[in-house]
Amino acid sequence: MEAERCPWCGSEITHEQFTEITARIRAEEHARFEEFKVEAKRDATAAAQAQANSRIAAIQAERDQAVAAQRAAEAKTEAARLAERKAIEEQVKKEHERELKDQRETLPKAHDKESLRVISEHAREREAHQAELRELQRKYENKTSNEIGDGAHIDLYEELRGAFPEDRITPIEKGLPGADVRQEVIHNGAVCGTILYDSKARQQWRNDYVTKLREDQMNDEANHAVLSTTAFPRGKKELCLESGVIVVSPCRAVYVATILRDALVRMHVLGLSAQQRESKTSRLYEYITSNACAELLTELSNINNALLNVDVDEKNSHEKVWMKRGQLVVKQGRQLQAFRSQLSNIIECTDFFDSDENSEQSTQAIAS
Repeated sequence: MEAERCPWCGSEITHEQFTEITARIRAEEHARFEEFKVEAKRDATAAAQAQANSRIAAIQAERDQAVAAQRAAEAKTEAARLAERKAIEEQVKKEHERELKDQRETLPKAHDKESLRVISEHAREREAHQAELRELQRKYENKTSNEIGDGAHIDLYEELRGAFPEDRITPIEKGLPGADVRQEVIHNGAVCGTILYDSKARQQWRNDYVTKLREDQMNDEANHAVLSTTAFPRGKKELCLESGVIVVSPCRAVYVATILRDALVRMHVLGLSAQQRESKTSRLYEYITSNACAELLTELSNINNALLNVDVDEKNSHEKVWMKRGQLVVKQGRQLQAFRSQLSNIIECTDFFDSDENSEQSTQAIAS
């Protein structure tokens, strides 16, 4: 029997020993190969994650740059509109002052009938200027759906990020599948749930708005889906529930998001099961679409509108003061005209007070 040599030291060994040693060597090589594969896979995963993080950071930077550019353009446009409105207000103010000046110069020299005609003409011109100003303000305050359609999801994203800075709120790039905005609710470092948002600024309602968002919710396994829209199904407005999707007007979207977020955090803290979460979500949707919730949201909207109307009320108050001043100037002019007429009669007629009839007429003229 031919002797074998040890693969490690080269000494002579039996065939059984040689077989045992070679088997041990193969086992060790196999173990090292498996360990190498695990390390290679771990390195590949880390590299992919780093590449994904780099891509996400680049997309976020590009999005922030786009948002900043849009804000700058909007600020520039708004400044131009404010300048235009201020110019119109200055023009109206100058016209009003010129009217008052013309009244002061015209009333003492004209008869009452002619004065009333001039005053009426001036009033009509002033009303025309005011109507023009109101129209410009309306155009300034109201944008068409085409103007805000593309930026509606950006506005919603900015509002959500401002309202919930601790959450992970991610806008979906235009052209990619999915909703417009994805919100991961974070509480004490833990993810409590996910809310998907879609934003539509259109004049007409379409059922596929809800169908698409519901599909996105199922694919993402999100807890809630919210459609912020300016158009509603027939017979509904402000807030409703369609096929499991909450449909809400843009002005109330953040309020509804607050309710949903608080519910997700509360369910997470209580550690509710999936079945309990489903039951609580059903009751939550019933409350959101109830009259009590509608009244609460209406009150919040009224408070917000009242804050926005403070400046408008101040402007209207100034206009009332200007109108009252104009009326007093007109009345003053009439009294001065009557007074001058009586002085003329006294100077030109020597027997003016000799007649009881003339005396009574002069008294009535001054009183008028």
